[in-house]
Amino acid sequence: MSAGAQGALSGFLIVGPLSSVIVLTWVASWWRPRLRPGVVAGVGLAAGVVSIVAAMQWPNDDEGGGVSSMSSGFAVLFLNGMFAVWVSVSLLLVTGIVALVRWARSEEGG
Repeated sequence: MSAGAQGALSGFLIVGPLSSVIVLTWVASWWRPRLRPGVVAGVGLAAGVVSIVAAMQWPNDDEGGGVSSMSSGFAVLFLNGMFAVWVSVSLLLVTGIVALVRWARSEEGG
């Protein structure tokens, strides 16, 4: 595996797993009658916030503090949470716009 591909895979594994699950579930929710896209995005937002809070509770490797003392567990939880929050907010925005357009079309035709 090339260095660039290995770096991309490492970056995805640090930032992407939680967001990937949120996006895939959100996309599937448009075709599943029991899932609602807004609810999926809202639950994803909550999961991102929980991940950030869990990262803040993660113990430091040493008591000196600073960026160098961040553990890998903290970094993975925090980065996954931050990216999941941004992805979920974006999906909520898209869901709201789609719902507004659908409502406007139903009112226009109606």
